[in-house]
Amino acid sequence: MGAITAVAQTTPTFPKKWKGTSTHAFPDKTSNNSLLSTVVPATYEVLKQDGRNLLLLFRSAVYQGTVIGTLSADGKHLEIAYKNGSGHYVVKGNTISGCGSDRVANKSLQDWQEKYSTWCDEFTAVD
Repeated sequence: MGAITAVAQTTPTFPKKWKGTSTHAFPDKTSNNSLLSTVVPATYEVLKQDGRNLLLLFRSAVYQGTVIGTLSADGKHLEIAYKNGSGHYVVKGNTISGCGSDRVANKSLQDWQEKYSTWCDEFTAVD
């Protein structure tokens, strides 16, 4: 029988502070087949990194809250989740960009069914 050899990998250290923009699209409740969108400044701050796992604080005019994330083994992808949604980023040097979706939480079933959005972010490390 052959042996499996474990190869040690270096866990990438994720920069602590990020600055960029967050673009959101929402259905317009006042008109059928209409769309609202907004682009807002946004920041990420790494509160904790444990190996490939991250606890982040996201801030923008649209959303503020904690986000959990996991970096791919090669450090080129970051998958995130938060109370209302999830997303995926591509990591290239000191930039990250990606998209995701979310829904309103802690409201009525009707709100959950009708209030949702998509988003795309672009960030640059600032430290």
